[in-house]
Amino acid sequence: MVKHMARKAKTPKHQSFNSSPNSFGERQAHDGKWNDYLPAYNKNLTLEVGCGRAELALELARLYPKQNFIGIDKKSDRMWRPAKTAIEEKLKNIAFIQTDFRKIEEFIPENSVDTIWITFPDPYPRGKHVKNRLINQRFMDTYKKLLKDDGVIRFKTDDNDLFEFFQDEVITKRKDIKIIAETRDLHESNLNEDYKILTTYETKWIEMGRKINFVELKFS
Repeated sequence: MVKHMARKAKTPKHQSFNSSPNSFGERQAHDGKWNDYLPAYNKNLTLEVGCGRAELALELARLYPKQNFIGIDKKSDRMWRPAKTAIEEKLKNIAFIQTDFRKIEEFIPENSVDTIWITFPDPYPRGKHVKNRLINQRFMDTYKKLLKDDGVIRFKTDDNDLFEFFQDEVITKRKDIKIIAETRDLHESNLNEDYKILTTYETKWIEMGRKINFVELKFS
């Protein structure tokens, strides 16, 4: 006789996220869609992929009320707090999507995104997990589909090995990428101050003396 393990009860964090009107995905209690929730007149759309606490997306949403923002992560217990904060602050221009990153195309239409932020993704240092890196060739192909013709990707990380991987295995091997800006020390650069918006962990890393790598690029 096969015994089936009972499903774990949803935690308050999961419940909070799944029932929030600005949260979307496969497990939400409502049947709404993010493109009905976000203001249709805000044509500029930014994604923060692997957003976690979505501190960058939240701050950008505060700074640019006439643009739309979406935080995407596979775990709702990371996003319940920013989703709640957005509701509390009456930020109508930001939404959150819970999904496996390989399913992003099921939620975001092709040629609809102006900017994709990839902020401090898991470096997946072991060889067999390289396929899960959010900056590998497979995901880059997906981002290219989602971006508008003049859309850009902005990637920052404190992990030097991951940044080197991106340089060696992605940028140098693709002929369809144009570098707009690049630095190995973002917070000592003269780049746009928006790029330097600090997250909690980023602040800790800087205090530990770690420099932040950054690159902005577009597809040709």
